[in-house]
Amino acid sequence: MKKTEQQLADELDSLITSKLKQQPLPEGLLPSEDVMVLAHLADQFAGLAQSTEADIDFVAALEAQLTRSASRRPTPKIQQPETNGFSQFVKEFFTMKRPVFALGTVAILAVVAYFAWTMFQAAAPGSVEPAAVAGITPTVIVEEGEAAVVSTSDPTTLAKLPSLSGAAGVSMGMGGGGGGAATSDIAIDPMPVDGGFPEWNPLGKTNFVLNTTLPEGETAVTVYHQPGNKLLTLEDAVRLAELFGMPTTLYQDQYQPYTDENGTVWTPPPVYQTFDGLRNLAVREDGWYYYDQNAAPNYNYEPMPVDQAKPIAEAFLRDRGLLNFEYEVVAPWGSDLEFHRILDGRIVNYPEYMVSVNNNGQILSVAYNPLSNLSAIGNYPIQSAQAAWELLTSGEIDYNRITFFTTPGSNYVYPTPVPVPGVDDSLYKSWQNLPQSGGTVTIFPYPSVMTAVNNDAPPRIMVDQYRLIASDADLQAIVPYVGQQIRVVGTVNDMETVPTLTLQSWEPIVNNSYEYIWLEGSISRSGDTVTFNSNYGQSFVLPNPPADLTDGERVYFNGWRGPNENGETVILGWQSLDRIVDVPPVTIDEPIIDTPFVEYKIGQATINSVDLIYIFSPVYDPETTETQFYLQPAWRFQGETDTNELISLFVQAVDPALVQSPTP
Repeated sequence: MKKTEQQLADELDSLITSKLKQQPLPEGLLPSEDVMVLAHLADQFAGLAQSTEADIDFVAALEAQLTRSASRRPTPKIQQPETNGFSQFVKEFFTMKRPVFALGTVAILAVVAYFAWTMFQAAAPGSVEPAAVAGITPTVIVEEGEAAVVSTSDPTTLAKLPSLSGAAGVSMGMGGGGGGAATSDIAIDPMPVDGGFPEWNPLGKTNFVLNTTLPEGETAVTVYHQPGNKLLTLEDAVRLAELFGMPTTLYQDQYQPYTDENGTVWTPPPVYQTFDGLRNLAVREDGWYYYDQNAAPNYNYEPMPVDQAKPIAEAFLRDRGLLNFEYEVVAPWGSDLEFHRILDGRIVNYPEYMVSVNNNGQILSVAYNPLSNLSAIGNYPIQSAQAAWELLTSGEIDYNRITFFTTPGSNYVYPTPVPVPGVDDSLYKSWQNLPQSGGTVTIFPYPSVMTAVNNDAPPRIMVDQYRLIASDADLQAIVPYVGQQIRVVGTVNDMETVPTLTLQSWEPIVNNSYEYIWLEGSISRSGDTVTFNSNYGQSFVLPNPPADLTDGERVYFNGWRGPNENGETVILGWQSLDRIVDVPPVTIDEPIIDTPFVEYKIGQATINSVDLIYIFSPVYDPETTETQFYLQPAWRFQGETDTNELISLFVQAVDPALVQSPTP
């Protein structure tokens, strides 16, 4: 049963809402096989929300790491402003047409977690001013394209650095990210772990083989930091718009104000956006994201091979004056190009730019994580590569100071999926009530609103998947209803690109009384009249019925329900119908045996190269709501495993006496 992306998104939204509220599923909702994976995700989301109280330090580290993952993908409905509400984000995320390279479940969870945290952190009270953490005074500012080296510091005056457990871009993050500032330390708290989880120790019995020579000579390395907030301003957004040849009229999202129990009004940090047809540029205070849907029609695209894409991406950035520092380009996943800064001759593990190029040589997207405001805080003594190797091979892996990631090697063999007995796909069928360009629709959306920063242009309003086209007076009248339900009647156009809706009429809805529904029932046909009859006694005559619907066809109905002119709750419209297919029972000759949990282990790792790099470590201070980004040295051991995976292991290089131990 092939459901539309909108339908899948709405079903997931309903599943999550019901589970979070601990309510029964909506009337008639029985997830089909197509949506079972979404039901599984709903269970995970609900379980996480109900059983996990995120450690603030861990989440700060996670935020920086997940920004990288989120920026890999085209933003769903890129023409839309950001919405308020976790469930609405999830709905929009899954409504997006799936690109060729789909995210796995872990990545989906990561992206959703990032956005959920972003919404939460955006409401954090207090101003965020760039400032030194724990009394650290910056000594040297690093200009673009330059590196600064300070004289050797007295170790007794150096602040202790966060452990690698909170580092971004090197692992899934099994530890905390940092906490409140102490007198001379950067406090770290570990990620709380439920005692029911098995111990995570993939390197506990790894046989490490050294197939290279360990470097010698370095005894001290400069450590840098920079603020994590207020790195980019409105003026930067205007400058970037000019560089990309886009309008300098900038928009900001409008949100319903949120006031906490103390009467404090929370507002998110600004995000400035500009639009040029299918191109969009969004500038935050901590980075920016450029997306060109022309390079991904219907959100589908094939990436260009890395060796061909690299000069195109370099030229795109260099022609705009954006590539003015020494860098190295890598593509660990074989598609997106990562531009890593070279600082003091060492690569920074966190990408400053991430660029996607389609197979026609068009730039699809560019994500920027600024590392241009670095300050040197001291020259830290480091342990030798030999000492790091001994720590790695000691058999007692300290995951606070050692972390890693793996990617598939050229000879990696993906696990063979277990075949699942199913039903002939030809039995499934779905009918869509898709509006045609020039047709009239009635919808009940929660409008998303963006207003021009300088009030020099009309508001941009999205209603469901449509950009609303209306008079300035009507647009301004709808602005106060951001996040509230309204009824809209209009004419649809541009369905193949960015759908628009030319307004005919609108009105606010009292108590958000219209809802999207899923009902099980059957079809009855009498001449040209086609009626859906739900199993719960409701009937609805289908306007524009599909010609091949047969009398007695059993279907899942998806549409709208709300009050009629008499105040009675009735079905008001339909969006799709899905044939109900009875899946025959599967006979299994042998009894089912529960498969035991198989712990992930790396048997052997052959190390072919060792070098000293900079690790990106975010630290969040909940008292000041400030984030600091640290670049600290780590020994990187690269090689391959006995399972044909490529592995990169990182051992904290700073003298252990200058590393803050996580709180027990």
